[in-house]
Amino acid sequence: MKLDNINKKLERFAELYFLANKKENRLAIISHDLEVLFIDLEVHQKIMHKEHQDVIQLEKMSKHYLFVKILGDREHELEAERQEYLQAVLEYNAIAHEIELLKFEKEILEKKELDIEGLKKQRDYYLKFKEQNLLYNNKDHGLVIKKMNVEIVRLNLLQREIKEAISAVKTTSEYLKKAKHYLSQIDDFGNYSFSGITFSKKKILNKAIDNAVRVKVQIKKLDKELNDIYDKYELPIMYKYDSFVDSFHQNLITDWVLKNKLKTVLMSLESGQEQLLRILATLDHDAEKSKKKLEIIAEEKRMYVLNS
Repeated sequence: MKLDNINKKLERFAELYFLANKKENRLAIISHDLEVLFIDLEVHQKIMHKEHQDVIQLEKMSKHYLFVKILGDREHELEAERQEYLQAVLEYNAIAHEIELLKFEKEILEKKELDIEGLKKQRDYYLKFKEQNLLYNNKDHGLVIKKMNVEIVRLNLLQREIKEAISAVKTTSEYLKKAKHYLSQIDDFGNYSFSGITFSKKKILNKAIDNAVRVKVQIKKLDKELNDIYDKYELPIMYKYDSFVDSFHQNLITDWVLKNKLKTVLMSLESGQEQLLRILATLDHDAEKSKKKLEIIAEEKRMYVLNS
C-alpha cells in the first residue's frame, strides 16, 4: 500500500475517532447532568406540592379567622401564595423540559454507530503499516522510530520484572509471617529444657523450619528479581536470619540453644518485614512511574508516525 493511501485512511480514522471521542464525552456529560437534574426535579416537586397545599389551606380559611390571624388582608395573602405556587410550577416544568431535551439528545447520540475501540484498532493497524514503511524506506524517520521502539521494549521489560519482583515480595512476606508465628510459639514453650524436646514442640519446630527454609529460598529469589531492576541491590539485614536457619539443623537438642538466639532472630524478622514493606512501596511507585513513561513514549511515537 502506498504511503499517500495510508495517510488518507489515517486522516479519515483520525476524524472518525475525534467524533467518537467527542460523542463519548458528551454522553458522559449528559449522564451527569441528568443525574443532577433528576435530584433537582424531586426537590422542586416537593416545593411545588408544599406551595399548592399552602394555597388550598388559605382558600379554606374563613374571613373571620384570617382577620384575627393576619389582620385581615386575605386576598393579598392568597395572591402571594398563588404566585409562589406558580413560580414553583414554572421552575419544576423548566427542569422537566431540560430533562426531556437531554434525554432526546442522548437517544440521538446513542444511535450514532461510532465504536471508539473499533476505530482505534483500525487506526493502529494503519499506523503500524505506516511505521514499517518509514522504517524501511526513510532512514531519518527510521532511526527516530527505532530509538523509540528500543525505549518501549525496555519499559515493557521493566514492567514485567517489577511485576515479578512484587510477586516475590508478597510471597516472601507471607512465609516470613508464618515463620515468625511458629518461632513466637517456640518462645512460649516455658522453662528451658536440657533433656530434649517433646513431640508437640518438635511438631512446631518442624513447621518453623519448613517456613524458615522457604523464606531463605524466597529471599534469594527476591534478591535476583531486585538485581534485575536495580543495580547492586542488597538485602543486608537478613544475615542473622540465615545463620539461625542453619542452626536449626545442627542444634535441635535443647530448647536452650534456640532460646539463646530467638530474641535476636525475631527482631531480625521484624526488620525483614519492615524492609519488605519499603521494597513493596518502592516497586509500586516505580511500576506506576514506568507505566506513565510507557504511555508517554507510545503516544509520542504515534504522533511522530502520524505526522511524518
